[in-house]
Amino acid sequence: MTETSDVSSLCDSLTHSVDSEDTVILSPSPPERQMPWPSVFPIPTFSNNTELALRQGNETYLRDGTPLTSPGVKSDILEHLAEVMFSYTAYPNDALRSAVAQALIEKHPCLKEPGSFNGTYRWQQSLKYKCGNYRTKRKALASPELLINSMKHKTDEERVPAKNIKKPKRAEVNFLPPHPPGETDDALETDRLDLIEASQRRDDVKNINYMMARTYSWRRMEVVAQSPGVAEFKERWPALFEPFQINEELRRCTAVSLEPTFMAQQDKYTPKLLELFSAKGGAVGQRIKKFLLELIQDPSASVIKKREVTIRCLIEYMGESGQELISDFSVSSV
Repeated sequence: MTETSDVSSLCDSLTHSVDSEDTVILSPSPPERQMPWPSVFPIPTFSNNTELALRQGNETYLRDGTPLTSPGVKSDILEHLAEVMFSYTAYPNDALRSAVAQALIEKHPCLKEPGSFNGTYRWQQSLKYKCGNYRTKRKALASPELLINSMKHKTDEERVPAKNIKKPKRAEVNFLPPHPPGETDDALETDRLDLIEASQRRDDVKNINYMMARTYSWRRMEVVAQSPGVAEFKERWPALFEPFQINEELRRCTAVSLEPTFMAQQDKYTPKLLELFSAKGGAVGQRIKKFLLELIQDPSASVIKKREVTIRCLIEYMGESGQELISDFSVSSV
C-alpha cells in the first residue's frame, strides 16, 4: 500500500467521525438571550386578525398579483418582528434587517412591495425605525444594554447621542444582560468575594461554575462600563482565567460552546486537511508526514488522537513552532 492510498483511506475513515468523547457541563443560562441570530430568521405568528388578512392576501396575490396594503396589518407585523429581533440582538444592522424583510416576503408574498429592490426596501426602512422605537420602550423598562448608552451614563465630554455607543460585537449575544431576578449590585459583589475564596479553596467545578453564572451580569457591567485592565480584572475574577471558565464565559456571552463547536468543525474538515497536508513538500512536508504516519499505522486511533495529529500537522503547515504552542506533560501517580 502506498503512502497516498494510506492517507486516502485515513480521510475516508474520518469523514464520519463524531464528537462522542466530549462532555460539557453547562452553567445556568443567562437571564436574557440563549441563542445567537439564526441562519434563517423565524417569522413569528401575528395576531389572529393579521394572520387572517395575510392568508387572504396571499391567496389574492398568487391569483392576480395584487399586493396587500393595510396600515393596521403592517403595524402589527412590525411590532412583532421588532420584539423577536430584540430577542436576538438590540442593535440589528442593515444586513440583519434585510434578512428579516426577505424572510417575511418569502413566507407572505402578498407583502412584497412593487417597484422596490427585491420588494423589501420599505420593509427594511420600516424595521429600522420600529427597532429604534422598540429600544426606547425597553429602555424605559431598565434594559442595561440600552441604559448604558443613555446620556446620564456618559461623561460630560461624551454627552452626544451618537458618541461612544456601546454595542455588542457580531457574536456577543448577551452583551450586557440584566441581573438575575431578585439580585442587586451589592448582593452580586458579595458573591464575587465568595467566588474568590472558593477559587482559593479549589472548590468543585460545579459550585464555581454556578457562582460564575450568577455573577455574569455583574462581570459584564465591569467590562462594558469600566473597561478594566487585564491585571486588575484577573485580580477581581481569578476563576475566569481557568481554561474551563474561559470556555463557559464565551458560551454565556455568545450562546455557543467553543470547544464542541471547534472540534465538530475540525472533524468536518479533517479529511480535506489531511489531503492538503499529504501534498505538502519540502522540509515541512517531511515533518508533517511523521505525524500522519501515526494515524496510518493506527487506523483505530481514538478521536482525541486524530484531532491531536491534525492540529500538530496544521501548526507545521502554517509555519508555526509546535514546541512553543504545545506542552507535553505526564501525570505520575503518588
